[in-house]
Amino acid sequence: MSVLGNLTRLVKKRGKRRGKGYASGRGGHTSGRGHKGSKARLKVKITYTGTKHKKSLWQRLPTLRGKKKRLKKKESLTVNLDKLIPFIKEEGQVIDKKFLLAKGTVKATFKGEIKIVAGRQKLPFKVVFKLPVSQTVQQLNEKINPATKKAVRKKAR
Repeated sequence: MSVLGNLTRLVKKRGKRRGKGYASGRGGHTSGRGHKGSKARLKVKITYTGTKHKKSLWQRLPTLRGKKKRLKKKESLTVNLDKLIPFIKEEGQVIDKKFLLAKGTVKATFKGEIKIVAGRQKLPFKVVFKLPVSQTVQQLNEKINPATKKAVRKKAR
């Protein structure tokens, strides 16, 4: 083979324009649209069923009826315990919505349910939770060693 046959193309060939007359290379006249009718002449929506007496597609699909349709889903937010640990300074600190607002983890406009979920770090002190808490966080709160408290106090100094 010659070297010219192995060169890469610099100009890309334009594809054939289908359905644009006799020169398109795909027949002329109807060019793949069948004969006559609205579908041959213009674009028709998928939802259009014509003059059939059957139910249309949308009427055959099941619908939600009544109040359920308008009810909003309850908002919920999960807060990771790892984000709260740096703000816990003393034993018996209360963690509630006000505490989370002060630390910037929750917006003031939030009206949903907040749940605290365990992270990778352990709690330095026993804390009072006034929000729903996962079981693992409860277990961490109950199993706090005095040794961890001393280590935290040394870091604080």
